[in-house]
Formats: sequence, C-alpha cells, structure tokens
Amino acid sequence: MWLPKITGRDVDLHRLFSMVETRGGWLKVNSRKDWDEIIEEMALQKRKRLTTTEQKRHN
Repeated sequence: MWLPKITGRDVDLHRLFSMVETRGGWLKVNSRKDWDEIIEEMALQKRKRLTTTEQKRHN
C-alpha cells in the first residue's frame, strides 16, 4: 500500500482530516494560518522559507 508523504514522512490522512475538521475545516484553518500548529502536532518538518535570492535560483 502506498502512503502519501510530506517532507519524506508518511502522512496519516485520516488524522490530518480529523485535525482540520476539529479546527473548523480547511477554510478556517487556512484563514487563521493554523497550518504550523497542525504540522507540529503531526511531527512533520516545517517548510523552509526561501530568501529572495533562493527564490530567483529556483525560477
């Protein structure tokens, strides 16, 4: 069975769904910017924010 991954780690989609629903759904989580909290609870690595120079290299 294939499991989805985020930053190389398996993601329990049911757990992710439940966490988002508990917080009021995707729209509320997104508008309140609760993703860092969810990422931390799921023990996933936070996204690295690219500097302007790094962004130019990726384009």
